[in-house]
Amino acid sequence: LKAWSGGKAGVSDLRKDQCNRERCIVVLPNSKVLHVVYDPDLLRSSCMRSDILIAPRLWWVNCRAREPELTLKRHDFEQSGAHAIYFATNVDQANDRLLVKTALPKTASRPWHRRVSPK
Repeated sequence: LKAWSGGKAGVSDLRKDQCNRERCIVVLPNSKVLHVVYDPDLLRSSCMRSDILIAPRLWWVNCRAREPELTLKRHDFEQSGAHAIYFATNVDQANDRLLVKTALPKTASRPWHRRVSPK
């Protein structure tokens, strides 16, 4: 966030109890709620309360009761590299539109990708 904003943005308004080793919860300036989850036992509550859910170490994320607007899991980062998440404001719409750009295209082939043999 600091790098993208040219050093203007900061995280000084975060409370210490919002981030720990298992999960980090941040309310973004547009009131969207971001959860970064490392503990699989916290996934259910994060699914219910987040607009953006990031689980960088977890392979399986299944939000049955409520699906966040955006969910990123380990496979997404292995497949596409780093993700930039930002909001494009549209004058005609009340809500900001969520945009995601990745470091690698979807067709990138990396050494650890699973190779599927032709049939």
